[in-house]
Amino acid sequence: MTLATTPPVSKELQRILDRVAGLAANRKDEVFDLVQQDESMPTDVCTCTWWDGCYYCKDEDGLWHSVRCVT
Repeated sequence: MTLATTPPVSKELQRILDRVAGLAANRKDEVFDLVQQDESMPTDVCTCTWWDGCYYCKDEDGLWHSVRCVT
């Protein structure tokens, strides 16, 4: 799996996630642990964050993608 297989989030959400990620610690390890339970982690991940019930990761091109939402 790569982030390229999932569409990037909207431009508005891209801006929100950039702000959120700038204020919070990178959650890449946390997302890796969560995702490895049932699938492989995308290989093109640079950083990850949590916002509004979902984990998002940013790819090498600087675009955010939804990885997993927790309800």
